[in-house]
Amino acid sequence: MDIEVSLQINLRFEEGKKVSVGNIATKIRDLRLEQKATEAVIHKIDEIMVVRCCGEKYSRLNGNNKCQRAGSALRHPCTSVGRLNLKLHRVKDKKN
Repeated sequence: MDIEVSLQINLRFEEGKKVSVGNIATKIRDLRLEQKATEAVIHKIDEIMVVRCCGEKYSRLNGNNKCQRAGSALRHPCTSVGRLNLKLHRVKDKKN
């Protein structure tokens, strides 16, 4: 499985102030990019797995799939990159 995630970074510096490597590094650290990248990858994997199991969202021909979408849930796991804010899909078995 290949996961591709794009992140856009906007940094703002005050006019007339020096922009040093240290200032740039501090601003980037304050953005918590590791946390944002981890969340983006988990969301992408969640999306891929739900489509694989349930089919495309709003597709009329999902009758052959063994699972169906059952809403979503907010989760906040604590990891080595910090506390993550995730909205993950719920899936239920059609047989039950």
